[in-house]
Amino acid sequence: MKRQIGSLQRQAGKARRYQALINDLKLLETHAAKRQFDALSEQQESTAGGTRPHFDRQIECEQDIESREGEVAAQRARAR
Repeated sequence: MKRQIGSLQRQAGKARRYQALINDLKLLETHAAKRQFDALSEQQESTAGGTRPHFDRQIECEQDIESREGEVAAQRARAR
């Protein structure tokens, strides 16, 4: 009986250590995921900031094209 109790105590100790290690692993994985998320968020903001001037320029060009198309249409109408 004492032998069985000793064996069970060792098993219980191993189970506690295993559970503690699992909890530590979950915590480390959570921190790693958070760091990765922060890095990706920063990269996304940087990329979005870099494309903004191009987007604004595209809008300006589209507006300029529409304006010139309107002028061409008006000139064609006068020419008829």
